[in-house]
Amino acid sequence: MADYPEERYTNLTPTTATVGGVLAGTTFDQDTWQQVFDMLFYPYQYPAFSSFSLNGYAAILEVGATIAGGAENFAFADTNVINIQPNTIAVQNVTGGGGWIAVAQPNVSPVATVFPGPVTYAVDATHTWLIQGTNTLAGNFTRNYTVHWHWRYFYGPSALAGPFVEADIEGLVSTGLGTGFAGNYSFAAGMTYKYITYPAVWGLATIFKDSLTLLDVPMWPVYVVNVTNGFGAATNYNVHRTWNIINAAITIIVS
Repeated sequence: MADYPEERYTNLTPTTATVGGVLAGTTFDQDTWQQVFDMLFYPYQYPAFSSFSLNGYAAILEVGATIAGGAENFAFADTNVINIQPNTIAVQNVTGGGGWIAVAQPNVSPVATVFPGPVTYAVDATHTWLIQGTNTLAGNFTRNYTVHWHWRYFYGPSALAGPFVEADIEGLVSTGLGTGFAGNYSFAAGMTYKYITYPAVWGLATIFKDSLTLLDVPMWPVYVVNVTNGFGAATNYNVHRTWNIINAAITIIVS
């Protein structure tokens, strides 16, 4: 039986749309039909990082809290690992131009790094790290991990008419980390004043409304108290108190 040359497909006009794994702009030059159909029905599966985090630390920390630095491990997960080149995992300290803190690592989580520490901030701030890998087409893929440092706010009921001191603010029953004062503040029933306190750097709240009636809630004139948190970071707090004792449960909308 005679041998016949394998038919090949040539079309140097770029494709006008993406179809399957054939991207718009693709051209064909002496490709076998096997290559064409494989490109069409079996597109390349690009790897990606599905998660990236710093072991032992939350993504949101209070201002003044520290990340020790030195030897730290980053956890990660990725997809389509068969298309990741071996020993191409690297981690970079992005903030402050800290450079690469791990290079040429295997695709195994966690990845060990070394970077200067401690990392801490005395104001609201962020710090970002980046993980990078290289796919089998020689393209890099990345993912960021950012830790946020936020100030704490406090609110709750108190029988004290004030003025508050630092211990009174920190003794309020509700607290959290945030970036602004706007929101809803809920208080249980009880013969108490309702206090809302937050860092003065967030600005000044001027509107206080009952969430049920949308009527204004009369407030005592704001005053400022300096507070030093448990990490030694200090800032001024605005202190708001309802003008009157409120017995009923109430949610105050602040803006």
